[in-house]
Amino acid sequence: MINKYSLSKNVTSIQCLDSLNLQENMIIRYFNSALFDKGAAELNIIIANEFDVRLTLNEGEHTSDLLQRAREVMSQIVEMDLEAHENQQNTIEKYQPYIYEVEINLQDDEVNLEYVSSIVNAAWGMFFRRTKEGKWFFDNIG
Repeated sequence: MINKYSLSKNVTSIQCLDSLNLQENMIIRYFNSALFDKGAAELNIIIANEFDVRLTLNEGEHTSDLLQRAREVMSQIVEMDLEAHENQQNTIEKYQPYIYEVEINLQDDEVNLEYVSSIVNAAWGMFFRRTKEGKWFFDNIG
């Protein structure tokens, strides 16, 4: 039986948000001391022992804004995962995908949920766009 979403059955958006919040001080320290290579710094963190989140901060951007964006995403991650699965129905049985990484930055009002197959060597992105109200909706497969 395949889940209707790729996160473990016991993982909620609240747990993902809590996991992010527990790492907040480390994230702030990292970006405050980061060397910006080519104008950006990246940090990968693990959320709820489920998936990686790649946070990208560009020079001149504020860590607090990036954390707020990450909180918005984590508070909606289960719903986003469900919506991603609805938009890739033809791949669910064949590939049994799960979230490997979530890419978050401030450059675009876009988030990429990177999926990998648990059966074959395949990966693809499911891109979400942000509304003015902070709601994330599925945009396209990349």
